[in-house]
Amino acid sequence: MEQKKSKAWVSNVSQQTLEQFKRAFVKKCIEAGSTELQLKYDDLSTMSGLSKGAVFKAVEVLSEQGFIERRPATSRRIANTYILKGPIDFEIPKKTEIVSFGSGSDLIEVVANIRSKIHRLERENERLQAMLNQTEDGLIEVIAETELPGDLKQLIYKVNKEQPQEKAVE
Repeated sequence: MEQKKSKAWVSNVSQQTLEQFKRAFVKKCIEAGSTELQLKYDDLSTMSGLSKGAVFKAVEVLSEQGFIERRPATSRRIANTYILKGPIDFEIPKKTEIVSFGSGSDLIEVVANIRSKIHRLERENERLQAMLNQTEDGLIEVIAETELPGDLKQLIYKVNKEQPQEKAVE
């Protein structure tokens, strides 16, 4: 009975507190490029803007719900590891690899390649913007539209060879 009573105060946490902690935790995972974070309660409190007591309750409840997994450290001086289990509705990008360059010319070559890719993407973006304008003018008709992961859309369209007839104004 005593153990149930002591656990009751832990589960007494608002949905708003849980959501605030979830958002902060997922944001930190994205920044770190990992679903595993090794943090102390002070760090969790600072990143979420919640008190340490609220963080403790949120971690307990979210662990029970399966949103995160807490792996206790072997020592009190070492931070616990928290693993994001989800569900979340987006993929956490991986942290980019650290690259070292043998010489300045290697760096210049990489930068030139990146600039070339950016220029190519800008041209493609302009082409797609022009197509969108043609869609609004009736020259292109979207036949099917499919949602893809990562806020992307796949469009199937047909190009009208003739100018659309303007509607007569009555």
